[in-house]
Amino acid sequence: MKGSDETQARGDVRELEQRVIAMGNMVESLFADSVMALVESSPGMVPGMRAEDCRVHEQWLEIDRLCIQLLVEKQLEGEQIRFVWAAARIATDLKRAADESFRIGEALRSCVPEYPPNSKSLASVPALAALTQSMLSDAVEALVNRDAVEAGTLHLLARELTSQAAETANEITQGLTTSEIGAPVGAACLSVAQRLQRIADEVVDISNQVGHLYRRPQ
Repeated sequence: MKGSDETQARGDVRELEQRVIAMGNMVESLFADSVMALVESSPGMVPGMRAEDCRVHEQWLEIDRLCIQLLVEKQLEGEQIRFVWAAARIATDLKRAADESFRIGEALRSCVPEYPPNSKSLASVPALAALTQSMLSDAVEALVNRDAVEAGTLHLLARELTSQAAETANEITQGLTTSEIGAPVGAACLSVAQRLQRIADEVVDISNQVGHLYRRPQ
């Protein structure tokens, strides 16, 4: 009976891992849509993004339910408990990243039809989004591959993104000060830059969890 319980626990933990990976892929897709809306000025994509965000939320609820069930009902080994704890944190980080991705689309829709103006003040916003997208993609890949080394490299990108986000905010503020861009567009793009920084922060936390889980002993 004990062997059967251990096999069931391993299967449940594996299911949890697959659900977290699936959620990561869903968030990556949602963020890709937010980047497309930003680059191509397609705020009409927002309703579809809302549906994606709802699916991410449902997946997060299911992961949360499974984590609680595993911790309460199963006799888990130490490493399994550690994984369940990390999975719950990663899922929460992914949910927050999804929420911020959806709000990027909403911010753009709020300033239509003024966005996007032909302005140097906003030129760095798409580049900032692309860097954030690269970080998110790398974090999901590290999770899938159980790669602590790849996860660790994201800290370098995070520092670069923080610097770029500060420069982007400064350029937008200068554009507002000189009236190169209008207040609605400037406010929306400042919001986008802030949300991209928040997504990057969630990605760093995900990379930390992946690193702790899969780092090999020295």
